[in-house]
Amino acid sequence: MIKKILFIAYLSLNLTCVLATKAFTDAQEEKFVDTYSSKYKIPSDYMEKALGKAVFQPRSYQLQQPHGGPTQPGQQSWERYRRQFIYPAMINKGAQFMCAHKDALRKARSTYGVPSEVILGIIGVETAYGGNTGHYRVLDALTTDAFNSPRRVEFFQEELAKYILMCYQNGWNPEAMHGSIDGGFGIAQFMPSSYLDYAVSFTDDTPDLMIANDAIVSIANYIKKHGWKSGEPVYLHVKHNGKTCLRLTCNNKELTYSVSFWRQNGVSVRGTEIDPSSMADLISFSNLASNPAWLALNNFFVIYSYNHSNRYALATYQLGQAVVAKAAKLGCR
Repeated sequence: MIKKILFIAYLSLNLTCVLATKAFTDAQEEKFVDTYSSKYKIPSDYMEKALGKAVFQPRSYQLQQPHGGPTQPGQQSWERYRRQFIYPAMINKGAQFMCAHKDALRKARSTYGVPSEVILGIIGVETAYGGNTGHYRVLDALTTDAFNSPRRVEFFQEELAKYILMCYQNGWNPEAMHGSIDGGFGIAQFMPSSYLDYAVSFTDDTPDLMIANDAIVSIANYIKKHGWKSGEPVYLHVKHNGKTCLRLTCNNKELTYSVSFWRQNGVSVRGTEIDPSSMADLISFSNLASNPAWLALNNFFVIYSYNHSNRYALATYQLGQAVVAKAAKLGCR
């Protein structure tokens, strides 16, 4: 038995050593280059040179593997999740960030119609106001996932191709950019496709998402183009009778029923007048009537598009609200 265990360990070690230097086979590389050099008009030798510098990233690979059980981040309580992002030091840091970048935030409001709390919430949750933009090479993370992800190969191959395209168009070194383990980069943590589609510059230069002002207006552009409705609420604080989520499906992650229909099924909307025909989804992390609940409206799901999680969208907006309130006390509006 001991010999068998040692043999398996030996094989695993050797496999790891092979993977540590090579993220794809020659056949995979050839197919990828043929497909995307034609699709995005990137010289094949440029793509081959970029891929030749990529190194297998074990951490990226591990995160793409299926993980079950109650310890998944998405399974933790709302209160615990919220506390990861909304606490005094983070709020103070956000307020200082707001004071330092008032001009960009004003431009985001005037040009794109996106309020400061949305942008500040996203930047806070994503990178702690630029304090944690990631230390993994984007090239390595995307290449590893593009050829080894068991679930999202097509998605990551597109992102890898667009990353190489982005570097090619801007004359950037593909090896130089660092970001998160899944390939997001900059203060806004855009994926390459988002950079190409939504990144804009505060000063009309090439957008650089490591520059705070560029990140601010780029997020505003992203939010606007995903359907933000200026002047409308994000969600409504509500109460329900504990049976609502038994009669109807809650946490649908999309607009499902009208506000009036939710009211007919035990939801009490507090303090805000809203068009009863407005579509909404009831977010409640428990069937208990004593627990907090929200009717999520269109603008909620615009924030949700940034990272597909109800908890993320809630925490993001609530952090932004707290930051704006704190900044107002410092004289920043």
